[in-house]
Formats: sequence, C-alpha cells, structure tokens
Amino acid sequence: MIHHVNFFLSDRSRFREQAETLTFIEMLSQISFK
Repeated sequence: MIHHVNFFLSDRSRFREQAETLTFIEMLSQISFK
C-alpha cells in the first residue's frame, strides 16, 4: 500500500511537469494562431 502511494506521488509530479509543458505549448500555439 505504501509503495503504491509513493508511486502515485512520483507519477503525480511527473504528470504535473507534462501538464505545465502542454500548457506552455498551448499558449504558444494560440499566439501563433492569432
């Protein structure tokens, strides 16, 4: 159970990094579309 929680936390931080990158890409694409 504890191992599952640790995996969830590490996966969550990795997901947050990807989300920030996607948001940055979306901002750039919106600027280029305008």
